[in-house]
Amino acid sequence: RGGFELENVSEKEATFVIKPFRPDISQEIDLIEEVIRYRGIENLPYTLPSPKISVFTPDKRRRLRKRIVNILTSLSMDEVITLSLLDSQYLSLYPIEREPIKLVNPLRSDQDVLRTSLIPMLLKVVDRNIKMGNKNLMFFEIGKVFYKEKDFVEKEELSGVITGKIREKLWMEKEKEFDFFYLKGIVSKLLDELKIDEVEFVSGSNKLFHPFRYAVIQFKDLKIGEMGEIHPSLLEKLSISQRVYAFSIDFETLLDVFEDKKEYESISKFPPLTFDIAIVVSEDTPCGKLVEIIKQESGEILSDIHIFDLYRGENIGHGKKSIGFRLTFSSKERTLEDKDVFPIIDRIEKRIQKELSGSLRKRN
Repeated sequence: RGGFELENVSEKEATFVIKPFRPDISQEIDLIEEVIRYRGIENLPYTLPSPKISVFTPDKRRRLRKRIVNILTSLSMDEVITLSLLDSQYLSLYPIEREPIKLVNPLRSDQDVLRTSLIPMLLKVVDRNIKMGNKNLMFFEIGKVFYKEKDFVEKEELSGVITGKIREKLWMEKEKEFDFFYLKGIVSKLLDELKIDEVEFVSGSNKLFHPFRYAVIQFKDLKIGEMGEIHPSLLEKLSISQRVYAFSIDFETLLDVFEDKKEYESISKFPPLTFDIAIVVSEDTPCGKLVEIIKQESGEILSDIHIFDLYRGENIGHGKKSIGFRLTFSSKERTLEDKDVFPIIDRIEKRIQKELSGSLRKRN
């Protein structure tokens, strides 16, 4: 029946003889189809397949990279990609204390070393754009740098530059240029969005940057980067006639301190309480120290703190400055009153007097 007959059968196999008039049955699958057709497919036992579905999960490095790109582009910065090779003579203009790695047989004389920092190539992009008439620039790059220490070092860095004007002059608004504090705002926002708290901007020195507009970015006493205004003498060598501000962050260190966790907090249903204080301290007192004291004495009910005023004048004394802080307090349990905040302000005032020889100019 069907053009084939069973010749031999055992527990493991069966042998069939195919009739000459069924040349279409030439392999096992043809025979299986015939058996199923005669027996009826509805009579065959069946089981649903249970394949293992593998979900692609990007590694931590990719997640961090994507997160940084999303944050910086939301701040109106553009991502650029520059070459890893550059001219050794051009690199020698930069006071970067890293020994470059030279190519044994470069294809071009102006691409004979690997970059030791992202900033030189970013400034090349700045120079080219300014010459093309694009003077208001904000961009960043995540890329590898290479240099020699005891051995060859290859690691990723994140760098960015801003230059020009935030906005042009309009009939109802004055023009405003980028400055050191705008750059600091970008870096602070980036680290805040990455949930990297306890970051400090401390003074330091780097010949690449302006001596008085430079800061080291620290996380719990660990240096993770630096930022500031590019030194005017270097810009003069590069024939760049406008101020340029740059930051550089070690991506590898950032990767170590980055915790890829999404935490959600409910918004308090009770209204916040805002309190303004002005603190008078010596000119050389870092603002970060004041913020540290305020946070330590305020505890968990301090939900926000920002500077709204900076004043210098004869009525507060020579070599003094007054910094105005707006403190926002809130509780998830009840509505706060002035009597809840006054003891905190008193503790802040006592610590400032004791540790910094400062005083509160006003409180309200």
